[in-house]
Amino acid sequence: MRRQELLFLVATLLISAFAEAQIVLGTGGSDGTYFAMANDMIKRCGATVTISVKETEGSQANLQGIIDNLLTAGIVQFDVMRYYDDKDPAMARVKVLFPLNEEEIHLVAVNKTTKEDSFLGLSFAQKSLEIESLKDLAGKTVVAWGGSHLSAEYFQYKLKIPFNLVDLTREKNPSAVAAKMLLDGQAQALFAVGGAPLKWLRDEKVFGKQFKLVSMGSDVLDQVKGTYNGARLNYPNLANGQVPTLSVQALFVTRDYRTPDRATALVKLKQCVIENIDHLRDMPGTHPKWRAVNPGRPFERWANYQALTSRK
Repeated sequence: MRRQELLFLVATLLISAFAEAQIVLGTGGSDGTYFAMANDMIKRCGATVTISVKETEGSQANLQGIIDNLLTAGIVQFDVMRYYDDKDPAMARVKVLFPLNEEEIHLVAVNKTTKEDSFLGLSFAQKSLEIESLKDLAGKTVVAWGGSHLSAEYFQYKLKIPFNLVDLTREKNPSAVAAKMLLDGQAQALFAVGGAPLKWLRDEKVFGKQFKLVSMGSDVLDQVKGTYNGARLNYPNLANGQVPTLSVQALFVTRDYRTPDRATALVKLKQCVIENIDHLRDMPGTHPKWRAVNPGRPFERWANYQALTSRK
């Protein structure tokens, strides 16, 4: 019996020594860009490294999961990282494994002119309140969810636009709830950050010509440079054509892991993505945002992951 126990112990130690830690990767909802790109990585690199995808509420949940040691890695917007950096000292151990794509800001409103009485409810004092830019949201209600809620808070604070922000993160289907709130007049705009095209916003059964994209405004970029970049959006199912907006970098983020098994898994995944980037860009069915990804390029605005397995 003792000999069997000894053999079992030796076998267990050998398996542990050669076992490779899996990467538990926080993404977002199943209809989002993060989830789609994570599954593209599994299809191409799943034989090289074990990846377990966890659906989450997005950037904020992914970053908190990494800090709380619930996730090995996650896809996170850079503006959410900057928000946390001012508040949580644990961010010192958060590193970028590789940059992904730019995530566009989608500001969506109803495609019609609404009316608001400006004096004692008298009809002769009505005026048009068509939402044409971010600044038109002053005094209005805006809905957002996940990491987009933090992004909306940032613009609310940075540009000093006093809109009422409603968080739909805990809704089972936040995009459908948002569409209904806009049509019912309970909210005037939807604020969402994600890699275009967003699957849920392309759903013309929910978002058709009764909705439109709203420009962020020509002067906004100068006030948020360093975190956001200029971009353009076009959704054929919505009422208008191309609209100027802003974008923020999405990042594959992890912690400064010290254990060799986790370090090896992360390095293998990065190398696999680098070696297979052309396949990820060109394979039918992969997300179109891969065309803008350069995984071998360091992200210069944050510390990048270095596999220092010899640290004590």
